[in-house]
Amino acid sequence: MRQPLRPEQASAHQAVLKAVRLGLLKRPDRCTICGKHDAKTQAHHQDYSRPLTVEWLCRRCHATIHVQPTPRHVR
Repeated sequence: MRQPLRPEQASAHQAVLKAVRLGLLKRPDRCTICGKHDAKTQAHHQDYSRPLTVEWLCRRCHATIHVQPTPRHVR
């Protein structure tokens, strides 16, 4: 089961959704880690204080990062 978002996570998530809707951010169709094409990519934040700085990942890579964070990808 997914844990509830902390306030800074929820705020960053909403900022990304709004920026995509307004055309300020473009959701690519390719994962930046595995390169999977035609994936519905998800925005991954390394720093919630920078809500529009995201890495676009496929669902599988995003889940992997949150299970086994590396120095490059911290929860």
